[in-house]
Amino acid sequence: MTSDFSQVMLERATTTLAMAALIPPAQRVLVDASPVELFKAKKNAIERSGLERAGRKDAAAVISYFAWLERTLLAGTSALASDWPLIDL
Repeated sequence: MTSDFSQVMLERATTTLAMAALIPPAQRVLVDASPVELFKAKKNAIERSGLERAGRKDAAAVISYFAWLERTLLAGTSALASDWPLIDL
């Protein structure tokens, strides 16, 4: 059962015109960012540490790849991705 005061929050960036058209104008509440997204964006110390660790690991993988690519191209051998050895970081 809906009340006379029910409202629907719509994000400006992601709501389509078709979605908005299904909701009466008096019930629409337009927002720039969803409160749920803002809440999820806040990270605790453990999550930040994990993001930093993942960033360092990704950076090491990219550097390893470019070092291998440079050696491979300078040696004149194949640079196909299937030729790249798997490395456990």
